[in-house]
Amino acid sequence: IYHLAAILSTKAEKDPFQAHQVNVEGFINLVKTAMIYTDYIKFFFPSSIAVYYLNDKNIPPFREDLYCNPNNIYGCNKLYCEKLGVYFSQFSKESNKFDFRSIRFSGIISATTLPTGGTSDYASEIIHSAIQNKNYSCFVNKNSKIPFMAMPDAIDSIIKIMTTERKNLTQSIYHIKAFNPSVKEIYAKIKNKFPQFKLTYNINKDRQRLVDSWPSDIDDSKARKDWGWSPIYDFD
Repeated sequence: IYHLAAILSTKAEKDPFQAHQVNVEGFINLVKTAMIYTDYIKFFFPSSIAVYYLNDKNIPPFREDLYCNPNNIYGCNKLYCEKLGVYFSQFSKESNKFDFRSIRFSGIISATTLPTGGTSDYASEIIHSAIQNKNYSCFVNKNSKIPFMAMPDAIDSIIKIMTTERKNLTQSIYHIKAFNPSVKEIYAKIKNKFPQFKLTYNINKDRQRLVDSWPSDIDDSKARKDWGWSPIYDFD
């Protein structure tokens, strides 16, 4: 099972009860179905760096077990589902039936589609606006920085973790990243290719608050060692 359905961070803040219904109850429904109707199932759950809360953006890259104290409903939903997944796969009486694996994704950038409802959307929106010869008003400030990756690498990461033998995984939950530019670094890179592109700022305080509480960088050495995570696409 690849359970990809969710209400994303920005949209979730507008209706936290609906977010809980979709993000948590939807997860539980699938887990329950899997446990009832299968003798053994691999279950992939995409989580997020929204599970972290940092009050200092200068904290060095850290491992997965630190700073898990989310300040947003999306992060709360994701972290709770992670905990449930670990419980059912390791501690429940039917744990031998349920093989839970999860990746805490950074922002994901697609070349073909724009995301909706996420807080990391600004990077994709900057790029797509420039390509369409449109200017862009960014909802976070120029120094905002979180990890990102390209969509093909995100897909490849899911395939890699799901095809790795369970004995090689030292944990059920991993975070990964490919590059972590600031908004002003994204803008400078885009200007090299689209010199007419203009970026302005219209800060959304709620979305800025979320980005400011998420890590600027993470240590993904566990994923690299355990199941061969290695992104193809860097910032360039």
